[in-house]
Amino acid sequence: LLIDEIETAIHAKYYSQIFGLITQASKNFNVQVFMTTHSLEAIDVLLDKQAYGQAVNKSDDPVKVITLKKGADRTFARVLSGKEVSDNREQFGFEVRL
Repeated sequence: LLIDEIETAIHAKYYSQIFGLITQASKNFNVQVFMTTHSLEAIDVLLDKQAYGQAVNKSDDPVKVITLKKGADRTFARVLSGKEVSDNREQFGFEVRL
C-alpha cells in the first residue's frame, strides 16, 4: 500500500488514532505500507506507535526509513531502522522527512 503525504487533510490531534489503526491493520493483514510525509509531527507520532522503549533488533524492526540525497550525477540512498531514527530524533533533534 502506498500512501503519499499521509498527513494530508488529517488534523494533527488525530494522527495517533489513525496511524495506530494503519500500523495495526498492516500487521494484522500482513500488508507492507510505504508512506511519505514532510511532517515531523507525523513522523514522531508514527515512531511513537512502535513502542521503542524496549530493545529492538535492527533486522526485526518493522519500520525502515529511506533517506535520499541527490548528488550532481546520481542519487544516494541510506536505509535506517525506525529505532535508529527514533533514537536520533530524541537525542539529537535529527531532521528527517519520510
